[in-house]
Amino acid sequence: MAQIEKVVKALNSETRRKILMILAEEPKTVKEVAEALRKSYSINLKYRESVFKALEKLVEADLVEKHYEKEKRVVYKLKKKEIIVDLTEEVVR
Repeated sequence: MAQIEKVVKALNSETRRKILMILAEEPKTVKEVAEALRKSYSINLKYRESVFKALEKLVEADLVEKHYEKEKRVVYKLKKKEIIVDLTEEVVR
């Protein structure tokens, strides 16, 4: 699948767009993202796995990166605060 398609699919979800806004503040774990979704946006995802899947879709689209920190903790970080989709060249910058 082309990169542009991955980005468009990833941004097609309100929850994933909210996650990007949360990660724009600072890197967070899956648990921290889930708590921020509940607190800031009243989005209550029943399972942490749902947040994990949303984050992984954003990683696949190259919008978010995953870091392994001490204590085997995984932290997600926004790669870019601005995304440019060039439809004429079919690239994402």
